[in-house]
Amino acid sequence: MNDDRRRNTILELGRIREPLHATGFGLGALLAGVHLWLGTETGLTTFYVVGAVYVAGLAVYLTTYWRPVGYLVAIVHTLALGVVWLLGGRAFFDVGVATGVLALSFVVVSGYLFAADSGLTAAAHGP
Repeated sequence: MNDDRRRNTILELGRIREPLHATGFGLGALLAGVHLWLGTETGLTTFYVVGAVYVAGLAVYLTTYWRPVGYLVAIVHTLALGVVWLLGGRAFFDVGVATGVLALSFVVVSGYLFAADSGLTAAAHGP
């Protein structure tokens, strides 16, 4: 692909080829899937909205509009959902616990990717 054509596209798929980025993307996709599935099981619009927010975040992640602050937004969103679940009576306990494990993994990976993409890790500074 020539440089002119590359500049005219908003897709940025190179990141997804790196293992840790692919892991974060996969965890985000799983979180979206769980919430959309819960929406179909319960009929609650809230689950559809949460799933759609994850899908929208994943879509932005695949574009040139993505910035490291997006990781922080994803972390805050995910942690806020955990707090809502804990304070809301822990409905759907088994699914909630499994989703919590996914969510914590997502938060850890996103935190590392934020640090790496922002140049805050030792690996980013080189030897």
